[in-house]
Amino acid sequence: MADAPGRHAFLAVNVATAFEVLRVGAVIWDGKDWALVHAEPSLVSFELEHGLEFERFKYNTRSVARARRERKPLLGEHAGLTDWFVPITSGDRVEGVLVTGPFATAQPTSADVMRRWRGLTGRQGHPADPEFARYLSTTLSTLVLEGAHVTHFQRFLTFFARLLAGEGRADALAAEAFALRDKLEEARFVERTWGSVRSMVDERTARAWESQSKGDDLARIGLSRVPELVLVGLIVARQAEPDPVDQLLTRHAFQRACVELARKTGRAISGQVGDHGVMFLSAAPGSLQRRRQGLLDLGDKAVALARRFGFRLHLGLSTLGLASSLSQHYEAALGAAESALSQGARIVESATPASARLPLHELRRHLGELVEQRPGELPARFDRYLEAIAMHCGHQLEPARAHLEAGFEYLAGALLDAGALDEKTFVDTCQGLERSARDARTVAELFDAYRRTVLEMSDETQRPSTARQGRSLRRAVTYIHQHYTESLRLAKVARLAGFAPTYFSYLFKQREGMTFERYVQRLRVERAKQLLVSTDLELKRVAQLSGFGTRFYLARVFKRATGMTPSDCRRQSSKYRKSGQS
Repeated sequence: MADAPGRHAFLAVNVATAFEVLRVGAVIWDGKDWALVHAEPSLVSFELEHGLEFERFKYNTRSVARARRERKPLLGEHAGLTDWFVPITSGDRVEGVLVTGPFATAQPTSADVMRRWRGLTGRQGHPADPEFARYLSTTLSTLVLEGAHVTHFQRFLTFFARLLAGEGRADALAAEAFALRDKLEEARFVERTWGSVRSMVDERTARAWESQSKGDDLARIGLSRVPELVLVGLIVARQAEPDPVDQLLTRHAFQRACVELARKTGRAISGQVGDHGVMFLSAAPGSLQRRRQGLLDLGDKAVALARRFGFRLHLGLSTLGLASSLSQHYEAALGAAESALSQGARIVESATPASARLPLHELRRHLGELVEQRPGELPARFDRYLEAIAMHCGHQLEPARAHLEAGFEYLAGALLDAGALDEKTFVDTCQGLERSARDARTVAELFDAYRRTVLEMSDETQRPSTARQGRSLRRAVTYIHQHYTESLRLAKVARLAGFAPTYFSYLFKQREGMTFERYVQRLRVERAKQLLVSTDLELKRVAQLSGFGTRFYLARVFKRATGMTPSDCRRQSSKYRKSGQS
């Protein structure tokens, strides 16, 4: 029996929801235009911001043409990430090509991130750089398909493409596609679990989990009932890590590993507490004492796991009764974990209800005390402060902003009084933080801005000489980015950074992997490329606005850097725009 008219299209729409679940972009190229299937923020936006859209365009054009020619799925790779190009065929005709990605085929390492960032911007990455921090966050949210998942995704896309083309039995194709989607959802299990845990301990959304309609959502994260008890762990590095990016990625990897640790029990799930903590929610059956013992046993395994990652984990267990809400258990456990961190204890148990939690001004005072006593614990304790602000303000942006400003002022004052922060550094830090905080559109973005700054300040107190040198170099890089279109001399930038020119030249090359002159030249080429792509200005004016001075100097440097003349670049830009890509 033939399928009813429109059956393929109807099922294709349902199958397409997988792209939203997997959080990966998908578009269709029909030879003339791009049709959006699902949009997802990705690392491609950074390529556009840095004038590398031509490279992406050429890669897409080449890959689409090959997929059409060979009439079979093509796995492409560009800028360290992967995409599938799947032809949509109807009989002997190729109607279009389904393009989906980018995704990764392995969890990123510090070396991967730094290499890609340098290739993108020519700069050395550091978490204190707001743009790099955004890049790193986007990298960590990128879909990772490992092993068989890559093949599963290809088969899923093939069935979807056949539905789009109206080929084959629609119901059979959709059934195959949905079965593969179920397998692929495993790739997002950690992120899905983190989102669920956060929702469960948030008093604004916790009650929704009591609804019978949440049964399927519980099953998708491996639970048969709503959790009732909470254990929180705060992370502290066992020793100062010289590579802040590697340290951040290691903490992230530990948080992911805790999800798998909890999953193995079949009765618990794990979530994040900022960048420096984890929480375990228990849904185990049995008596209250038996459930608590199960959480303690899980905590012992987490402590051992943290040790393998190079961390100490300080635990807090809520001992409130079962009549208390999960959000109250979380607050009690979080406060207990902070006490464990302060005391250097492995675990502290607490029955302190939400109504008796420490006020924010007390938490601020505790942060100030850490400056001289235990600066290595500052980031974890600051995450605790952020959690308290979120609860106090109901995740509202402006009230959170006010409390963060007060907390940072208290903390910075303590650093100044202790001599760990000089006045110039304080001013520079405040200016950078104000820019990042001003641009924050959500509480999460605001927290990230402050978290980055406090992490840098903690590093300053533990390794003042190294941190001060790194900060001076970042100040120099910021100045270069603000003035590279002007006449820029190494001696002037070195003086602003506080170094002798020769030593600055050595440090700069060591940090950025290229000379000062080449670095400035690269920025100017990137700016010229952006002007050539987005404007119709004469080449003489492009040269002036990008810092080259004359069109002849622009042409010589541009050709050496990109392999094409400015005029060739503009012609490709015109072709690119006419192709319908943006």
